[in-house]
Amino acid sequence: MEIFDYVLPGARATLGYAERLLKGIPTELSACRPVVNGRTIDCNHPVFLFGHLSLYPQLVASMTGIPKEGLEVPAHYPALFQIGSPCQEDPQGDIYPSLSEVSERFFTGMKNLLERVKEIEPEKMNAILEDPGRRERFGTVGAFVVYVLLAHPQTHLGQLSVWRRCAGLGAA
Repeated sequence: MEIFDYVLPGARATLGYAERLLKGIPTELSACRPVVNGRTIDCNHPVFLFGHLSLYPQLVASMTGIPKEGLEVPAHYPALFQIGSPCQEDPQGDIYPSLSEVSERFFTGMKNLLERVKEIEPEKMNAILEDPGRRERFGTVGAFVVYVLLAHPQTHLGQLSVWRRCAGLGAA
């Protein structure tokens, strides 16, 4: 078996978990931090989380040379959602796209990525990452790709699970 034969079932389960977490999120709360007992909880909201996660399929394509069709995000997404971009309150939807837009981009990108990862050439998977921070954490492109498919979305979906509970929506 190849590495992705082991990784893909977990990645697909992650997408199922993401779908469950989205259910019941009211539009008017989707770009807001939750308030518990009168105190605003400083955490990333669903729009920010899905916007951030939507960036990674395109990044993997750039690193590995697989086709980018169906993985792209609009040019303004990185400024809104990349590491280091602040998660801002946006109850009127003036800053961020809608939750339906960013979540659709996430699901489309990830599903297309899951269909293509087996096409990544072994020499690309074994290549050393160019970015020094990523290289220090992951070493190779392949290790980063596996992170993008499993640990990265699960980390942010865990944040969304906590957001849901703080917002009074309960577990998914």
